[in-house]
Amino acid sequence: MCTAVMSLQTHWEIIDVLTELYVLLDTLAAVPPNLLRLPPADTGTHPPDVFNAEVASAAGFSSEAVKVLSALPYLVGSFQIAPSTATMDYCDQDADEGVFEVSREMMYDGNLAPPSAIQLTASEGGYGCIYIYDTENGNMYPWTPMDDGPSADDEDGDIDYFHIQPQSPREALQPLIDKFRGLHYIIVLLDRDTNHQLFEETLNVGVTENFTEDELRRWVGTEYYRYWHISRELKDIYVDCGWEVEYVEQPRFRREEFLERRRRYLSSAERLATGQSEGG
Repeated sequence: MCTAVMSLQTHWEIIDVLTELYVLLDTLAAVPPNLLRLPPADTGTHPPDVFNAEVASAAGFSSEAVKVLSALPYLVGSFQIAPSTATMDYCDQDADEGVFEVSREMMYDGNLAPPSAIQLTASEGGYGCIYIYDTENGNMYPWTPMDDGPSADDEDGDIDYFHIQPQSPREALQPLIDKFRGLHYIIVLLDRDTNHQLFEETLNVGVTENFTEDELRRWVGTEYYRYWHISRELKDIYVDCGWEVEYVEQPRFRREEFLERRRRYLSSAERLATGQSEGG
């Protein structure tokens, strides 16, 4: 075993669970093709032409954080994986020191996270969850700024994650993995903002206990309902193509068949939405 891999043993849990999540998204075809970026198996770390360790270090990350950053899996660019929650990509070769410094900023107050902290996700407007991994203690802090607010004993009212109950990486990310594996979360690859409806298994607006489909459509809006309905139809296609929600391995999943059926369904749904006929 090479020295680099040996030195990362204390961080194997975060590497393992994040890899499981990203590989799952790739298997589900929930992210565009060729977006998954894993470090080479023989070294366990991304090469210098992929991850710029010098720039990360100059931006203030600790040596341990830089080491972990070089070994994490990534999705190229930024991709939404939960409501108002997007992945972070530290392998962007165009990123300079300033970009890395911005990735260390905590929401609202502009203060920097500790040098040992890695923000794995970004939050849109404070409504999404920022998953923070501390390379010093190996803990994960799932922080949703708008929900968690400042610490009760923080006299300055600074909004930060320091009062969040720490979890292991597996504890923090397993619920998200379960959401995708169980097909509770369905990502629809469409060129428009379909944020929250893709992450809702049911649309219960709480107006009445027994509502019709037409009433539900009126309450949430036609477009919102349409994209939510698309996500539920895709769940049925996953299951028809052999996806088994209770299993980690998916040997029966006919991925190529799913891709073709999804393509046809989304194409048909788009045509119907624009009022075009099947042949138009």
